[in-house]
Amino acid sequence: MYCNNCGSEAENGNAFCLDCGHEIEYDDVYCAECDQLAEEGDLFCYWCGDKLPIPTVENAPVVSLTHNRPNEPQMQCRGCSEYLNENALFCEQCGENISANKAQAPVSTAATTVAPFFAPPVQQKPATPITMDVQEPLPRMPLIFLLDTSASTRPYIDELNTCINQFKAEVSKDERVSSILDVAIIQFNNNSRILQNLAPIEKMKPVRLITAGQANYTPPIKEALYILDDFDRQNDNAYRPWIIMISGSNAIDDVTSVADDLRQQSSSLRFIALGAPGYNPATLKQITDAVFKLDGTDFSNFFSWISQSMRAIAATSPGEKVNYPPLPDNVRRDA
Repeated sequence: MYCNNCGSEAENGNAFCLDCGHEIEYDDVYCAECDQLAEEGDLFCYWCGDKLPIPTVENAPVVSLTHNRPNEPQMQCRGCSEYLNENALFCEQCGENISANKAQAPVSTAATTVAPFFAPPVQQKPATPITMDVQEPLPRMPLIFLLDTSASTRPYIDELNTCINQFKAEVSKDERVSSILDVAIIQFNNNSRILQNLAPIEKMKPVRLITAGQANYTPPIKEALYILDDFDRQNDNAYRPWIIMISGSNAIDDVTSVADDLRQQSSSLRFIALGAPGYNPATLKQITDAVFKLDGTDFSNFFSWISQSMRAIAATSPGEKVNYPPLPDNVRRDA
């Protein structure tokens, strides 16, 4: 590969160009297990924990980051103590300009004994007590999306993809909301899959929903309840969690057991079901009393309503009454 600043050939794995000191930019790395984009420098996938491939460029040589030649004296970088290539002008690890350091005597890699250095005593001033205002952490607001990706949702899956990916920008317009909101995303058809584990909204990454199979309601709901159980163990100060299920098909499984689980926790969480074209009202009403019906396939107003609801919650403290906004014109309660 080549430095995109000076065009010099760069060794694969180097952090900085040896000729100009510019930081080397590598290609994006995607997890081979879950196909999510990895953060720069990550060794393991944030989403599934699988080990990530080392970012490389085709035909680039793979070399050691440390040029360790034990039988030859070498110069070291003054910035990070990395052993330096004899022709290098900049350190490949920290980018330090080492051209001015060329004249210093080479440092032997052999073990040496250095005489201790004793600094003259320094008159110390009495320490000034430091007072700090310790602020209580903000309460967290967990929101979990359960998104039906069975084959029956194919006619409007693109619209749903657009709206869920725009949600982050919409809700982050309010600084208070973005500082308290945690979001998780679970897609489901025959099986369920966590696309985004519960994390601050600022860490939400783009998702791509793909349709297949039929809808199995129990696994995603149980997955959401497990996530909230873990959340409760780690957070003493939190708002009432929300779970929003969006479905446009009929469940192929018996939801009686998971419906009982939700009823037992109805006072501690809010479960909302949005019925898209093709949904079964009876099944959703078995799960929750808050069943809404979407007229058409425009989800944008519903997601705007969720954003407004999060702002209303953020304006209160946990346990206080919330004045929620009215439902949009194309969404109504399915009585």
